[in-house]
Amino acid sequence: MSGRAFSAREAADIGLITRAVAEDALESEGAALARELAQGATRALGATKTLLQRGLELDFDQFLELEAHAQSLLWHTADHREGVAAFRERRAPRFIGR
Repeated sequence: MSGRAFSAREAADIGLITRAVAEDALESEGAALARELAQGATRALGATKTLLQRGLELDFDQFLELEAHAQSLLWHTADHREGVAAFRERRAPRFIGR
């Protein structure tokens, strides 16, 4: 709130960012993160992003209602079934984005 600048190390130390990378590694690290996210349950990640954005404009009860609705929709996805199966079979999930 003060507008004070932080070094990358200080920003990471206080939890403002999750990690800092050297400038020459930025492109490869960004691509690696994009691949990692693309391998995840993309519908759930999208719903999470939407919930975080909408959470800024809703009161607590409205937010809980929206979150419950999102979970009820995600419960019926192929990725949810795959995540449960992978957990039961003790293997890495193979999400397909549906």
